[in-house]
Amino acid sequence: MEIRIKKNGAEAFVDALTKAFDTDYIRDCKEYRLEIPEDIGEGYISAYDFDYGMSLVYFHCTFHEDLTVVFTAERVHPLHFNFCVEGEIRHEICDEQIAYQLNPLNGSISANPSECSQTMHISPNIQIVHTNLQILRSEYIKKVDCDLEEMHSKLTNVFRDQEGENSFLHEINYSVPTAECIKHIAGNGYKDLVRSSYAEAKSLELLALQLKQFADDLDPETRFVTLKRYDLDKILKAKEILLSDLQNAPTIQDLAKMSGVNQQKLKRGFKQVFGKTINRYLRDARLEAAKYMIMDGKSSIQDVAERVGYSNRGHFARKFREKYGLLPKDALQANSIQMSKQKEKN
Repeated sequence: MEIRIKKNGAEAFVDALTKAFDTDYIRDCKEYRLEIPEDIGEGYISAYDFDYGMSLVYFHCTFHEDLTVVFTAERVHPLHFNFCVEGEIRHEICDEQIAYQLNPLNGSISANPSECSQTMHISPNIQIVHTNLQILRSEYIKKVDCDLEEMHSKLTNVFRDQEGENSFLHEINYSVPTAECIKHIAGNGYKDLVRSSYAEAKSLELLALQLKQFADDLDPETRFVTLKRYDLDKILKAKEILLSDLQNAPTIQDLAKMSGVNQQKLKRGFKQVFGKTINRYLRDARLEAAKYMIMDGKSSIQDVAERVGYSNRGHFARKFREKYGLLPKDALQANSIQMSKQKEKN
């Protein structure tokens, strides 16, 4: 089955699929949700239209037959940011002049001239979890024009190409923070305006993460080097080791031995995958755990500090205030007041 998308935007995208599938979609504020009919496949497609020419399409579905989606759009095509979470998608630009495959943790930034199209090929009986963020440059540049000068010239030129005169493709292997952002968009449990506002905020975060990674990829010092599956598994194992015992976390040297990878590869790979150094990740995990213990209200500040690996209460308090803007004792007091008010209401 081939579906041609002749207009830009989320509503136009879902409307074209709805007609092809002979079904209906549901609108909730800025969201357009399409449940895949049983004779076509299963799952759903959720799409949003935001301000300043930004749209988001999220696929979580499986199709019984091959599906080809061709973005012919209007005179000027949007800039596409793709993120493959699960499954595989073949992506072509300008009738296979540029072609590649998106696999899990693969992403791309792409653009094409007005006379060309972008095409996504989805194979049958494979679950697809994929996010497509679209930016209509002539609209979005009104919001960010003054900021473009601070970006790398390659990306500045892509954004300023408002008439869609040039092709562009940058392939990436996106990080865990990016994957978590996509997960938050997919798991959005809010309704109405809150739901669409949350989705828009997370979409902007997703865009920011992608732009930052693009800049990092162009810098030899921070370039994301593709990790082998074996090395990625070791780095993920290192994360689990850190989280398994926050009170007695190993040194980086010991962590490398326990996870089976050398220190340099572990440090570089960990920062690539999680967007933080090992020490920063551990500190944030400890403070996050401490926050929930304090909210639970069953432990003293001293006990909380020790359970997350801080032997010095004063040092713990300083780090907590740096991250959350208030001291642990103030957080405990505020939480106690909130719980008391809640009990009175009940």
